Amino acid sequence: AGLSHILWNMLWVYFFGSILERLWGPKKFLIFYLTCGAVGEIVYSMLALLGVMSAGSLIGASGAIFGIVVAVAILLPKLRVYFWGIFPIPMMLLALICILVSLLGLRGENAGGNLCHLAGAAAGAIFVFSESWRTRIKLRFKASRWQKDISQERRLHIEVDRNSRTQAPPPPF
Repeated sequence: AGLSHILWNMLWVYFFGSILERLWGPKKFLIFYLTCGAVGEIVYSMLALLGVMSAGSLIGASGAIFGIVVAVAILLPKLRVYFWGIFPIPMMLLALICILVSLLGLRGENAGGNLCHLAGAAAGAIFVFSESWRTRIKLRFKASRWQKDISQERRLHIEVDRNSRTQAPPPPF
């Protein structure tokens, strides 16, 4: 869409993505970033296929960017940021402004882009709010694997003990 589009997207990733990367680590951040971008694209494609929106091309990573902004706003709502580099505002207000602008833009010529923004923002919010139950599921899965490994180890020890008792003792030399 142009150099300025790329520049603005990368600035947002640099300023706000680095916060999430420090909190979560690079692997989790990358999964988050790609998920938010993919959700924006998928929602737009589905609505275009259903005829709700006119089909067009999508350019940029704005869905992922909005996911980042919303995630940072949820995790650090009072973080002070400078709107247009001048006005200090809380991060939550910046996220709300971004969402409002995209909501108002749904009737404009970039409706698909604004829909991707909102879908990415929703994906970011869901990712953050679902973290506790996703962690519980992962821990249950790991616990069941650990239990399985422990049971297997116990069975091996029992088998070794049984075999050692049934065999004749080694001859003394």
